[in-house]
Amino acid sequence: MMMRAMTARLGAAAFGLGVALVPAFLSAAEPVTEAEGEAEHAGPTFEAATRALETGADMGQVMWLTLLSVGGLFVLATIGWAYRQKRALHWRFQQPDAPHDAHH
Repeated sequence: MMMRAMTARLGAAAFGLGVALVPAFLSAAEPVTEAEGEAEHAGPTFEAATRALETGADMGQVMWLTLLSVGGLFVLATIGWAYRQKRALHWRFQQPDAPHDAHH
């Protein structure tokens, strides 16, 4: 059951990331001028990557390194969480050790 919840959360995070990138892709394109748009009779169209930076030669390497680093952090956090659950290490943050007296 917990695995299904984790899968659902990861799927939702991936979907949210994909939706969040849509404005970046749309802002990277510039509309075609009026004269060019009239000639095509297709309404406003966009030229791809007119203002976008060109990718570097090592972009694939940088992407894989970033993805592996983030994945490694997730694995490390999961191992830490599992260790705390297995050992029942719960920190009662900002809770008093004993009940307070009424005169405080």
